[in-house]
Amino acid sequence: DTKIHTILEQNPAFKADRDLLMTIPCMNESTAATLLYLMHAYPAESTEKFVSMLHLHDGEAIGDDNYRAPELRIARNALFAFSADAEESMEEIKALAKRLDDKSKSYKTIAIAISHKVARIVYAMLKNQCAYRKVSC
Repeated sequence: DTKIHTILEQNPAFKADRDLLMTIPCMNESTAATLLYLMHAYPAESTEKFVSMLHLHDGEAIGDDNYRAPELRIARNALFAFSADAEESMEEIKALAKRLDDKSKSYKTIAIAISHKVARIVYAMLKNQCAYRKVSC
C-alpha cells in the first residue's frame, strides 16, 4: 500500500486521476490509489475488459490466470469493501441493490453487481477525464 502511494505521489497524472476518483461519494484514498495503480499496471482497452480482468462475475472466474495476481485480488477486495459504502451513499447503486434484492438475489451476487457497476464508473471517469456526476436511476 505504501509502495502504491509513493508511485502515485511521484506522478502528476496519477494525482489528477486520484482527484477525479475522489469526487465519487464515499471513495477513500486507499481504494482510489489501489484502483489507479491497477489501471496503470494492467491497462485495458475497454470497460468490459477491465471488469473481466478483475473477475467481477457471479460464479467461476473467466479468462487467464491474472486473477491470482495479488494486486488484482487487492483491487477486487477494495471494490467489494467500497460497494457496501456505495450502496448507502450513491443513489444509482442503492437502486441497483434494491432491484437485485427484490429479485431475491444473494448478498454475494449483489456485492459483485455493485462492484461491477463501480468498476465501470471508475473506468469511464478516467477514460473521459471527468468528475463523478450523479446518474438518475
